[in-house]
Amino acid sequence: MGVVTEKHETIDASKALEGLRHIISKAISNGASDIHIEPREEFVWVRYRVATTLQLGTKLPSSSLKGLMSAGKKLASLSLSENSRPQEGEFDISLNNQDHHIHLSIIPVVGGEKMVIHLSPRSSDVISLEGLGYWGANLELIKRTLGHLRGFVVIASSDRNSGSLTLLGIINSVSHPSLKLAAVGDPWINHAQIANHVKVDPRKGLTPERSLRLIIRHDPDVILVTDLNDKDAAKTALEASEKKLVCVSLMAIDNVALLQRLSNMELEAGLLANMTRFAASQTVIRQLCEHCREAYTPPAALRKQLDYLAEDYTPKQLHELEQLAIRSGLGAAINEASTNAKEIIRLWRAHDGGCEHCLYSGFRNYTTLNEVLDTSSRKIQKCLTKSALRRVDIQEAARTAGMIPKHIDGIIKCLRGMVGIDDVLEIAKASGYVQA
Repeated sequence: MGVVTEKHETIDASKALEGLRHIISKAISNGASDIHIEPREEFVWVRYRVATTLQLGTKLPSSSLKGLMSAGKKLASLSLSENSRPQEGEFDISLNNQDHHIHLSIIPVVGGEKMVIHLSPRSSDVISLEGLGYWGANLELIKRTLGHLRGFVVIASSDRNSGSLTLLGIINSVSHPSLKLAAVGDPWINHAQIANHVKVDPRKGLTPERSLRLIIRHDPDVILVTDLNDKDAAKTALEASEKKLVCVSLMAIDNVALLQRLSNMELEAGLLANMTRFAASQTVIRQLCEHCREAYTPPAALRKQLDYLAEDYTPKQLHELEQLAIRSGLGAAINEASTNAKEIIRLWRAHDGGCEHCLYSGFRNYTTLNEVLDTSSRKIQKCLTKSALRRVDIQEAARTAGMIPKHIDGIIKCLRGMVGIDDVLEIAKASGYVQA
């Protein structure tokens, strides 16, 4: 969490619009996905969500609340006089040389009104697979597979944002004027400059399956489907992958859980095994501020945790992975390796109290921890043909297929000064690799 600053910034009521733009600009600079502006007894609290964590941006005087709410309503074309009912709106904004689509929600609360601002990049050009933290063999497998433009690609995400991020990265990888792209589901994908997008709306008869069939009739080369939870839509998507590249996202904590979900969707087993090209899972994680992060020697207790977490990897193998990460440009600002062939030399952590660049939180922007599973492996193919899968069996098959688990990707990114080990351990606990 960010450190509460004692200094109160002020926003002149006559410049509320300029003040709100400044708040949004700071959020974009720090890689925030959301801004929360809410009243407290003695001040207005502005917080930014970076990855999954709310960080304090600043404390404003209570007198600034009405001006900020009015500015938000004006930008989103909402009623300025309404302050007792919820209101939602959208608008586009260009700041920091980036175009963003803004979704704004205002609700009445004790003490006035609360505003939540969700930021979506207007162009997929600002999101790449490399920028999301994909590297090495994982990145090579994805790009090699996407080059064929046929097959079924499955993305597991622990939250809606991370799945959409990887889909946007895929768009950027395959996008070409000669290709026709289409999307079904998450409206965020629409802001990636895909003209052919159908938003699911059952009230209008646009169920997930019907929306997908409508898109297929327009003969796109690449189809993206977010939050594929409907069995009929899943069957249609899989059948379409025989002639097109179909990339879908499902809610799952990791690739193991993803395969378990697929096995429960009553899909044709042989077709699923034959057409699935790879499975990828990612979890958004906050990134250490590169301006104030600190190197340290891990104490004995932490070394013991790391040994347990990476029990399938020798110190030499971790060192080789870090060397590959260095060659891939991961953590490029750090020149020296944080390992040798015998041990981990150092890790990196957030500076207590942060600095002005990270809003005094120690963290700035985000990356992802990811794992990519090559589904052409014989053991994985066998898993895809089964209707009931045990987690331990999938883990063994993935290990045999050479998948680098998400928590190992996290350790490498700790070594490269990108993320903190505490956050990696929390993600590892969620997947059952470390006991809570």
